Amino acid sequence: MRLKARLLCSAYLSLLFAALSVPLVTSAAASPGVVTMNTTIERTWYFDVDTGLRTTNLPTGDLWWEFVTETTRYIVPQNGALFANLGIVNFDSVVDLSAYPLSDAQINGSVGNNSIPTGTVLVVKTNLGNYAKMRIDNYSDTLSITIVYRDDGNPLVPEFPSSVVVLISLVAVTGIAALVHKQTNTPEQDWQG
Repeated sequence: MRLKARLLCSAYLSLLFAALSVPLVTSAAASPGVVTMNTTIERTWYFDVDTGLRTTNLPTGDLWWEFVTETTRYIVPQNGALFANLGIVNFDSVVDLSAYPLSDAQINGSVGNNSIPTGTVLVVKTNLGNYAKMRIDNYSDTLSITIVYRDDGNPLVPEFPSSVVVLISLVAVTGIAALVHKQTNTPEQDWQG
């Protein structure tokens, strides 16, 4: 019986190592339909996340960098687009974009009351229903931004680091080995000898 348990455990470990040699996950950035773009938005201009177009008059735009005065300014969602202001967070850690509460409220970017300083990350659901995350790379009259955009309507999804996959696999193998041990040994037997 002990030999059978050892052979089964050996077989499971062989399968585990074979599985780990095959890539189990792909990066969201490498996924089909994901686009990364760096651009600027001039003051009073509109920006369409779906197309990457900037203009002074864009009826299909997702946001407007509105200047009320030299110091009063807002990012204003347009045409049904929705936003969430996450503040200054690690851009790469923002992955499941559907998890954030979205709003059509304007986002204050005014001097002295700025909610979008350099480093701020926004989640966008475009007027076409696509998801993007947007980082303010430089805040001034002109916004410099980085956008990671998915053009198929799906939110970017979490990528599991390989260390997590290995840990989950090891926990699974340990559980299988314990089950095999329980099924092939009587209470008096143990793993030794």
